[in-house]
Amino acid sequence: MARARADSDSAAELTPLQEAFWRRYTVHFNATQAAIEAGYSPKTAKQQASQLLQHPAIAHRLAAWRRDVREVSEKDRALLINELWNIVLADAGELSELRRVSCRYCHGIDHQYQYTPREWAAAEQQHAKECAEALATKAEQPPPLNPQGGVGYNPKRPPATDCPECHGDGIEQPFYHDTRTLSPAARALFVGVKTTKDGLEIKTLDKAAAQEKLMRHYGLYEQDNRQQGGGLVESVRELIQAAGLASGGPLRPDPGNGRPDDGDDDEED
Repeated sequence: MARARADSDSAAELTPLQEAFWRRYTVHFNATQAAIEAGYSPKTAKQQASQLLQHPAIAHRLAAWRRDVREVSEKDRALLINELWNIVLADAGELSELRRVSCRYCHGIDHQYQYTPREWAAAEQQHAKECAEALATKAEQPPPLNPQGGVGYNPKRPPATDCPECHGDGIEQPFYHDTRTLSPAARALFVGVKTTKDGLEIKTLDKAAAQEKLMRHYGLYEQDNRQQGGGLVESVRELIQAAGLASGGPLRPDPGNGRPDDGDDDEED
């Protein structure tokens, strides 16, 4: 009896709208958007999508589609899943970071302004030029240079806790790492660098989107979590455990996840 019902579902004819819906749904798994793209009214698309996903013929075709997808080479599939894991687990600090470095007064003598060697050399050159001009014009000689806190400012030194100028906070300094030495995870996250009027902008892929795809892959999306906004922490914990991280095991995809989606994964209420 059950076999007969399955055969009936497989052979059931779909309307052009229903056919368009399930095909669009397999593109992005957003049921409401798929209904709109298929031609349903945006006003009723969410309700229509929920009903369409429960349609026996559509559910049967989606299940068959998932089986076909799972027949893709396990090697290629593992590479794709591993790339998603790289994006999710990548440390953005490998690309750029905000550092707190010493200010000009942190390590100067008596916490006075401290010069770099090049700055002091430029100051001496300028002073010598002014002295020569004063001598040529018989003008009053400029006062001697004042080294203040001395020479040797190094911004890589940590801030001084007793600095009266920055009070130990130092100054903010954005730092961009050499992308030639990135780890595989950071390399997967990194897209490129854009020069803007405010400086460099590191462009990366969306870690949240990659995490969402992995959660869907491992079947961790539940309708009540989406509707009530609960279970996120538990879902993330299950996601990590599914990849073997909790026990220190290797990251590898689970070929048997195949759970059908029953709602709008990407919809916001």
